Amino acid sequence: AGGGESFVYISNNLTHDKYCVNASIDNLLERLTQRFQHLQQIHIFSDGSSQQFKQKFLFRNVCRLSQQHKVDLSWHYFATSHGKGVVDAVGGTLKRLVHRAIMSGERCTSAADFVKIAQSKTNTINVMELTQDCINKSKGQLEQLFKATKSVPETKKIHSIKALQNNSIEYGYYSNTS
Repeated sequence: AGGGESFVYISNNLTHDKYCVNASIDNLLERLTQRFQHLQQIHIFSDGSSQQFKQKFLFRNVCRLSQQHKVDLSWHYFATSHGKGVVDAVGGTLKRLVHRAIMSGERCTSAADFVKIAQSKTNTINVMELTQDCINKSKGQLEQLFKATKSVPETKKIHSIKALQNNSIEYGYYSNTS
């Protein structure tokens, strides 16, 4: 059975907005397409948080990211409030490891400290810092694009999207990927 890999981005920025999401996803896709040079398709799974993931700006950005990284890109949303998933477990594991280190006397006052401690405690989770400069760069790239972004009807009912050509998406009220 194949294993998986987890990637976690830590930041001092607490907004978790569309620019933070873009900065982390863009970095992740860059890493994946460099590592797997024949990568053709990526499926992202997340919760349905409307502030972060399930909104017209992310839908538009999925098209841009798909074109930029030359991959077929789909995003699938778990049903809201239906229990905890793998993402919560990975985050909980990191928090527990860092908390134990703090209780043992290590100092953690910033995202950079958290990343350093986490990286020293695990080699099974890829932990990276998402800096404010990276987020600001993301905002600069996307502000104009987002000004012309159109709404998608019944966004709350959508459970999957797929980037198509010509900056369009295909969306479904259920996900056809298991």
